[in-house]
Amino acid sequence: MPKSSQTSTILEFPVWKTENRAMPNVIVRSALFTAKNKNAPRVTRWRETLAVIGPGEIEYTGPELRQDDEDVLMCLVNLARKLYGNDELANPENRYRVPFNRGTLIAELGWSRTKSSYKRLHDCLIRCKATALVVKVSTASAGHAVSLLADFAWREAEYWVEIPALFFRLYGTQYTAISWKQRQQLPAGLARWLMGYCLSHREPLPIKIETVAKGSGLGLPTTSAGRRKLRQSIRKAGKDLVRAGILLEAGVYDDKFVYEKMPAKPTNQNDD
Repeated sequence: MPKSSQTSTILEFPVWKTENRAMPNVIVRSALFTAKNKNAPRVTRWRETLAVIGPGEIEYTGPELRQDDEDVLMCLVNLARKLYGNDELANPENRYRVPFNRGTLIAELGWSRTKSSYKRLHDCLIRCKATALVVKVSTASAGHAVSLLADFAWREAEYWVEIPALFFRLYGTQYTAISWKQRQQLPAGLARWLMGYCLSHREPLPIKIETVAKGSGLGLPTTSAGRRKLRQSIRKAGKDLVRAGILLEAGVYDDKFVYEKMPAKPTNQNDD
């Protein structure tokens, strides 16, 4: 939360409940972490302007990122929040070092403790390191290219990442808290992307299926068969969100994804 003073605005680390993870709204409403199938080849982007639903712009350079990469990043950001959550945010040039245990992180992600999972985690971390992200959330004529992870390093059994302070500044008061338990109930892909989009709006905001395709990085269908498959995928994702208790109702009507959120529960602002 920002604090105003006579000379400047002091930014603090964002705070959310222990059972949640969180991402800035401009990210969960964008195609930064796509909903593509894991078997589809990943592309490499160079200064590509990504689709953002709503205010904000993202220019991205690096390997295509998907929902498993976002899962890893959310867990690391949550670790940083636990370590530095009572601090004011440092200068944009600073970094926050976050040590982690690979086995514990894989368990948190819900992955099996296998050799392939350790490789998958390593690949996710390398991809997040090999990024350059320029985010604009205002009309100010200024910019800053930042990597999602400033560093990823290891020495024998010790592992750590460094997250740029500038990344945390994207949160401000515009971020979405996501129930980690509910997210883990969803299949990786479109359902997880839609979860972030739906929860990022206070009131339900129906969305055209073409906008879902663009915002989730799936790409616009060019044939009637492609549109039919897109409708089916969105309809199934909606059912997954209802089944996980994230949405009360969801469906595709007149080529729009329409949903109703669960009634808000009383919240306690205190956290660990």
